[in-house]
Amino acid sequence: MKNTIIIHSFLLMSLAWSCCAAKISHATPWDIKIVDNETHRNNVDLAEGSYIDIGDSWRTSERPYMINGKSRYLSQWEGRMKRHGTAYWRVQIPRTGWYKHEASYKQSVNRTRDADFAIYVNTPIEDIENYREEPLYAAIIDQYGDGTSTIKWADLQVHCLLEGEISVIALDGRDDNYSDSADAGRWTYMGDEYESEGCGGQPPGITPGIAPVNSLLLRKKR
Repeated sequence: MKNTIIIHSFLLMSLAWSCCAAKISHATPWDIKIVDNETHRNNVDLAEGSYIDIGDSWRTSERPYMINGKSRYLSQWEGRMKRHGTAYWRVQIPRTGWYKHEASYKQSVNRTRDADFAIYVNTPIEDIENYREEPLYAAIIDQYGDGTSTIKWADLQVHCLLEGEISVIALDGRDDNYSDSADAGRWTYMGDEYESEGCGGQPPGITPGIAPVNSLLLRKKR
């Protein structure tokens, strides 16, 4: 147990450093970026994107309809542990503009009805893990299915981001003992203007037209 804590602490410190270090280089502009748990796991080059999940109860599910055929989910491991864990998708924004944020998951009868997703900007994973920062946006997604397992995309809204910023999609599965599913994060460039709102003259991390996040959404986990 002690070794696990040390490994997780070292990993969090490394990820916190890479979040800031990635701002030195800038990504090549793209219209759509998909960051999945197979090809982007623990990637230090955030211009290409990175996925990381934290917690011992994550397992891999192989289904051909998931992004690259595999997704992650919280499991009791035959009743030996609680379904607790977090997952993060991160990417460096290549140009200032509006970006639609989405996260895919495997819908089924075993999934939670209360998957807590959030969007952060330039926030180290260690701060998110310890609830030291409030998100730019938060949403509760029902991942329950009707018996037919399929891929679904959680709509996490459109946000204004500046060139070089690190956008983070977070999934927090520590609030209950139900199974959260984590597959891929997707960012779609919507242009420098969205619904008659320009993007570029705002301070970093501020999204016009988006209501402030209620901090009570996170307090239930503390």
